[in-house]
Amino acid sequence: ILNLVMDIVLQAYLSYIQMVAVGAHTARGRLLAEMSSFQNIYESYPMQKSLGKLLFKYCWPCTFLVPFLGEPFFANFLPLHIGKLLIGRYPQIRG
Repeated sequence: ILNLVMDIVLQAYLSYIQMVAVGAHTARGRLLAEMSSFQNIYESYPMQKSLGKLLFKYCWPCTFLVPFLGEPFFANFLPLHIGKLLIGRYPQIRG
């Protein structure tokens, strides 16, 4: 989680610097550079859009797709295969 938080903070800072340089403005027409409150900057649409894109890129596909594709193998088939190998190797185990 620390890695995700650090990535988002860095992305927020870099996005803010970039948007100030290009003259981005909020939905009400205020320039992002004119805002002084952290909360107002964070809640502005350009920042929310940038952080939302970053979070989606972080989560898809590595967090949302890959674990669900690998789960059947690692939770079902691999333990079954290991169990069959162990039972086949030791004849004193009977079921």
